[in-house]
Amino acid sequence: MRNLVLCLDGTWNRADAAHPTNVVRTYRAAAATAATAGERQLVYYDAGVGTGRWDRVRGGVFGVGLAENVDQAYRWLAQHYRPGDRIFLFGYSRGAYTARSVAGMLGGVGLPPEPDPEWTESRIRAYRSQYCGGSSPVPVHFLGVWDTVGSLGVPIDGLRWVGARRHRWHDVTLGPHIRTACHLVAIDEKRRPFAPSLWTAQPTDDQQVEQVWFPGVHSDVGGGGADNGLSDHALAFMWRRALAAGLRFAGGLSTRRWSECRPGNSMTAAYRLLGPYHRPIGTGVPGESIHEAAVELAQCSPSYRSSPSGRAILAAIADGVEVAA
Repeated sequence: MRNLVLCLDGTWNRADAAHPTNVVRTYRAAAATAATAGERQLVYYDAGVGTGRWDRVRGGVFGVGLAENVDQAYRWLAQHYRPGDRIFLFGYSRGAYTARSVAGMLGGVGLPPEPDPEWTESRIRAYRSQYCGGSSPVPVHFLGVWDTVGSLGVPIDGLRWVGARRHRWHDVTLGPHIRTACHLVAIDEKRRPFAPSLWTAQPTDDQQVEQVWFPGVHSDVGGGGADNGLSDHALAFMWRRALAAGLRFAGGLSTRRWSECRPGNSMTAAYRLLGPYHRPIGTGVPGESIHEAAVELAQCSPSYRSSPSGRAILAAIADGVEVAA
């Protein structure tokens, strides 16, 4: 049995960035794991859209390149997958959307039992045309994503129509072939273009689904920003879930005390012009919970308790939303 691990990064994120994302850190830890008797681990990394010299705006704003990232990840799986392998998918931000689309593709068109380039390209065309008959779904053993943003892969509401035709075929729902799914979501992200894309379909009885609200803004959960310690906790949480599912990591991960970590502020002047967007906490989406650190912050910090995020947390807890550790 082998682990096939795909790590798909967010917009403008690269492996050589000064502040690596949690996707990069997951890739490095998984890739550093040596092969062991009877089990191997193959690892794939893809930089986020908009990382090329000429496509920063096209990829970052309009999602150009997202479809190609999905296709490349699928081709890698088609080249390496053998029946019985366990597939792990990780993604952050727009890369989370990419990872979810790859998972949808595996449920819709499957994978060849052995490498077959012609078959692979025909399945890519079938997925894009939304004709997915004639293939058996391939299980996704673990799907772990940090703060999925953007409907149809395009983050800005007013520009979404531009990419609607290009991206409407992506299936980012929670299909029954996904065995374990974990989505860590930022509570304090208020930029309108960064509205989260949550799972809404009810899971089957044999699926394990978590959607956990974490304190902080977008990069506090997925990494890649200033190091304030919060993204380390979101990484450690995801790693614990992935380790329980059978993933192998090299090395350890140290975290600061929660009292030393404070959420950042992503509302720069340009985003303030659009007005704040308060994320929908406590709406009853499948597997919803709030991390205990966010609950403690809302209960113990007077300034945070009186903020929209703090009030939403306390209201959700009063309504019975679970607390995650």
